[in-house]
Amino acid sequence: MKKLIKNWKELSEVPPSKTHFLKISPEDGNGMILENGSAEIRGKYLSTHTFYDSSYNYSTKLLNKCGFEVQLVSWDEQGL
Repeated sequence: MKKLIKNWKELSEVPPSKTHFLKISPEDGNGMILENGSAEIRGKYLSTHTFYDSSYNYSTKLLNKCGFEVQLVSWDEQGL
């Protein structure tokens, strides 16, 4: 079962997958998905819009593709 993630702080606490790790800045509201052993420049950016209706499905799919068993929860659905 996928873990529900409601905010940047919860996302920053997700452990690395077999192939990727997360570098999240909860204070700034953004982050990167990085390949294990790679330079940041090759990472995938998670924008400040990651948790909004316009992006959370795409971001969830991207995270799952990189081995993270998560489901982002839309801030719009949460009333934030």
